[in-house]
Amino acid sequence: MDNVLLTDGSNKKGLKHIIKKHLGDGKSGKVDIIDIINMGSIIRESKPYISRSKKTNSLNQIYEETKNGIKYKVVVYKRDGKEEIITSYSDKKKDKSGGGGTHNGTPSSSHPAKGFTSADDETIQQNYNKVNNKDSQISQK
Repeated sequence: MDNVLLTDGSNKKGLKHIIKKHLGDGKSGKVDIIDIINMGSIIRESKPYISRSKKTNSLNQIYEETKNGIKYKVVVYKRDGKEEIITSYSDKKKDKSGGGGTHNGTPSSSHPAKGFTSADDETIQQNYNKVNNKDSQISQK
C-alpha cells in the first residue's frame, strides 16, 4: 500500500479523535500539533507490529518511534485495501490539570468519546483547522 489516509474521522477514529482525546496538555496520550504533522515520518521510518484491538477485535498495525525518550505511536487499520489512521498518541507526561488513564493500545475508558458539544468546541475546531481542513494523505515510501 502506497498511502495511509488521515481522514476527518469521528470521535472514535481519525483526526477528530486525535484532537479531542490527545491534543494538548492534560490529555491522555498527549500529542502536540507538530506530533500530528510528524505521523507520516513515523509511518515511513518504522516497521509496524500487529496488535488486536480490545474494543473491535480487529487487527491494527502499530507504528512506533522513540524520540528524546518519548514514545510515539500511530495506529493504522487496513480495510478493503485502504489503510487509515485510527489514532496517534505518546507517552508524554500529562500536566497536573489532566485526568484519566494512559494509552496502551486502546483508548482510555476514563475519557469516553463525546460529540463536539462541550465548552472546548472552539479550541478543538481551531486546532482541527490548523492541522487539516479536509482529508489528507500521508505518503509512504
